[in-house]
Amino acid sequence: MTYTDGSEIRIGDSVRIEHGRTPGTVEMIVETDADMRGLGVDVRGVMLLSPPFGRVYWTVEAMEEDPLIFDQRGAALNA
Repeated sequence: MTYTDGSEIRIGDSVRIEHGRTPGTVEMIVETDADMRGLGVDVRGVMLLSPPFGRVYWTVEAMEEDPLIFDQRGAALNA
């Protein structure tokens, strides 16, 4: 899964959603059927930790209308 500039989305990345208004950190990248089953979703996407909301699942469809805005690389959350 990639950002609009083609760079790879990675666990631990600092991003913004809601047209840049809301910060978040990439917690999980959901790309495979097994990933989707494990999370109980029907669509690929990215699970974010976002302080105002807690966890937010940003689907690939949501990214078409409101792309993730990359801020900076962070350490992997489960490292």
